[in-house]
Amino acid sequence: MACGGGDGGGPTGVPTGDIRGHYTITHNGSIVGTGALSCPGDLDITTQNGTSFSGTITITETAECSGVASEGTISGTVSSGGEMTFTVSIPFLDGLLEAAGCTILSGGTTFTGTVTTVVFSGTRTNRLRCEVEPGSFLEVDLVYTISGPKT
Repeated sequence: MACGGGDGGGPTGVPTGDIRGHYTITHNGSIVGTGALSCPGDLDITTQNGTSFSGTITITETAECSGVASEGTISGTVSSGGEMTFTVSIPFLDGLLEAAGCTILSGGTTFTGTVTTVVFSGTRTNRLRCEVEPGSFLEVDLVYTISGPKT
């Protein structure tokens, strides 16, 4: 299940210029109206040059996330106020979309979010078109959130 903030408030902590470090994250993916998948992982921001950052990201194998454990890269930009945009490249996940016959119709691959001294959080929403059987297509909205505390 996807986790929510409950009270609608933003992350706690103060914005920071240096976001390098290790974050214990959760990958939450939900197809609107059908269900959600929540998988643990790790995010290591290893490089930051001014407002640009990059690092590695993983999805950890669990019973619920059987068969989706994988790793990739993250890169993006962060403002002095903690607002950020970033992309994630996890080849295994991209391969799953392709294997399922899905293409991204809208939303692109960029996440938007915030980072503070204590938490990282970003979301992207995509409209997908998936071929469920030859010549038969289904359009769905996928919401993908990556969030978690700095550890």
